[in-house]
Amino acid sequence: MHGLRASLDDFCLDQAGASIPCVVQDDPTNEFSFRFDNGVNAHLVDVPPDQLYARFALFDAQTDGNDDLDLYLFYCPNNVCSQVGESGSFTSEEEINLVAPAPGVYAVLVHGFETDEITGSAGASYRLFAWSFGDADVAGNLNVNYPTIVNDGDRTDLQIGWGPLDPATRYLGAISHMAPTGRYGLTLLRIDSP
Repeated sequence: MHGLRASLDDFCLDQAGASIPCVVQDDPTNEFSFRFDNGVNAHLVDVPPDQLYARFALFDAQTDGNDDLDLYLFYCPNNVCSQVGESGSFTSEEEINLVAPAPGVYAVLVHGFETDEITGSAGASYRLFAWSFGDADVAGNLNVNYPTIVNDGDRTDLQIGWGPLDPATRYLGAISHMAPTGRYGLTLLRIDSP
């Protein structure tokens, strides 16, 4: 069992170091390429060693209007980046997941494929969300009551509870499923606290 981890959503900061929405300009060409300007914002995320899972996401509810933002993920060991994921729906609901991600720096690129007006110019205000967790990440905020032994074909109920959680925060965690040979699966839990 892995505790629920809050998103690292403070990628854009004001001069006082407070988290603020990020802004990406519209790309009038609607053509993505690996760059850090002209309608593409880059966010660097350092994923620690021994992680079981990582997720990078955008949400429509976290943009300022009717925007179509796309998400691209690059793994950048030794400053050499190669693409490992992308998500490009018709909205800003985007998600990239990695199982057992390699440790190191990832570049998460947000592409302003189609944006509406923001403060007099074409652009979109957004928040980028990122989570990762490993075996050692037991935060103490997730409880699961379960039978200690089950047999093939058994169906059983689990009782899951969580808290305390910070208000207005998105959390991601997991329940590990183990066999005598080791872990064979994860059940992911995403909690959006009110």
